[in-house]
Amino acid sequence: MEMDYPGMLTTVIGSTFAASVGAYLSARFGSRQRERAEANELRRSTANLLIERLADLKALLRSAEHTRDVSVWRATIEATYDAFDDARHRLPPRLRHVKRSLRYAIGEATALSFVDHWRSGDDDSDGMADYNYRWTTYAIDFVDVVTDSIRRWRDSDARVADKVKVPDFDAWLRETERYVPGGSATDRK
Repeated sequence: MEMDYPGMLTTVIGSTFAASVGAYLSARFGSRQRERAEANELRRSTANLLIERLADLKALLRSAEHTRDVSVWRATIEATYDAFDDARHRLPPRLRHVKRSLRYAIGEATALSFVDHWRSGDDDSDGMADYNYRWTTYAIDFVDVVTDSIRRWRDSDARVADKVKVPDFDAWLRETERYVPGGSATDRK
């Protein structure tokens, strides 16, 4: 019985090569899947924290007529701003303005938009604006818009998540015909 050594050698080399290529591709594919899964989980956990902070802010805005303690407002606003600062590098480009837009909405409703710049212990340096139902309602509605966008970002496929957007506060006011900047002073009451 004669052995076909060249044929066996070709079969062994071919099988070894095919197995090596298969193992390499499997490792690369598995590594990419793990990276995507980790990125998705990080996006979800970041979004959940932002949504939680926005819910706290919305609850405070809802009680704005009766909750006038600046230190309570300061803690909630700073926690919201800090969460957005921490998440900024993860947010898609069209959501990176959200902290600034929230600052505008909070400022119109309460005049406390810059509490994060006050010196520690200087809570009485600026008081709250008188309660204004219209601007507080606008701020609540805008927080809802931002929350919905963050939820879409959290729940979307990675390819779609980076396309999620929200208008800035002034654009949203114009688009919803709530207020047009430069309008009459009576529009702002």
